Amino acid sequence: MFDADERVGKWLIDRCVAPGEPAFYECHRRDDPGSAGLMKALPNLPHFVERLRREARVLRDLDHPAVPKLVDFGQNSKLGATWIVTNFYD
Repeated sequence: MFDADERVGKWLIDRCVAPGEPAFYECHRRDDPGSAGLMKALPNLPHFVERLRREARVLRDLDHPAVPKLVDFGQNSKLGATWIVTNFYD
């Protein structure tokens, strides 16, 4: 779905860590090269958009050391994708 060095919202894709559907990407904020995020991206299809919205709501409300924190949620019709970003743990 995305290539390395592609801009997705305020994020810059570093590499794909798990291709498929959903695809997972290691990324960082364009304004903070030292940041690290894990982006989960799905096509802009209604059932996928709703699925990621529900997941974002659940992650936003959870506070547990074993669950990644929600960092960002976005949708872009030009890119044809909806995504969530959580903390990245190597």
